[in-house]
Amino acid sequence: MVGDADMNGEITLNDAYLVLMYNSHRAIGDLDYVYNEDMLINIHLLRLTDIDKDGEITLQDAYVILMYTSCLLYTSDAADD
Repeated sequence: MVGDADMNGEITLNDAYLVLMYNSHRAIGDLDYVYNEDMLINIHLLRLTDIDKDGEITLQDAYVILMYTSCLLYTSDAADD
């Protein structure tokens, strides 16, 4: 599922957090940081979390996930309580 960085089958705030962590590590030069130690899984996750398909995991990708989860929260039954 596109945006599902933790592979739990849902798009949640944790997915945005993982994308932010990935981006942060890369920004400070930690090019060894990966989502998952299994390289095949990591490659798959890189494809899933590049939301805008620009070839990079950026803050924009995390922002889109955050906006998506905000919309889910706002439109859920929980918002009516």
